Amino acid sequence: MKRQEFEGYVVGMVGLSYMAYFTYLVYPAALPWLAAQRGFIPQIVHVADVAFSQFSPFIALPTVYKYIAPNLTAAVPSLHAAYPFFTLFFIGQKHPKTVLFLILYAVGVAFAVIYLGDHYFFDVALGLAYAYLAFLAVAPGGAIERMISRPKKQSRTVNQ
Repeated sequence: MKRQEFEGYVVGMVGLSYMAYFTYLVYPAALPWLAAQRGFIPQIVHVADVAFSQFSPFIALPTVYKYIAPNLTAAVPSLHAAYPFFTLFFIGQKHPKTVLFLILYAVGVAFAVIYLGDHYFFDVALGLAYAYLAFLAVAPGGAIERMISRPKKQSRTVNQ
């Protein structure tokens, strides 16, 4: 990947992150397992907790969240799903041979975050939409490239 392409990828990922952050500021939403725990929706099984609890107490994976203080109201949109979809759009355009693998990966992540009880379908769908918007902004000929390449107004100089 060329430097300019990588810069476009980074700008797209950062832009995608900021879109999600601003959405969080306007619409903080509880994760499905937390909403179920608080009685707002029917009970669901947080599969990740069940899976991690099967490890030896020596590993103690379920306790990691106690120390890093996760944000429990950042479900919308799902960046877990958005990042792989953005990568699919960005890399897939330049390297078509990778598209099948990238589709499988992105859809697999989308399915996993819903199945594990970490996101709703809406969160994943909005993450996909945000990923596509970010891709459109940084794609060759996209909004950012058009803004940068706009001709600048020439200032007139007065000859004395």
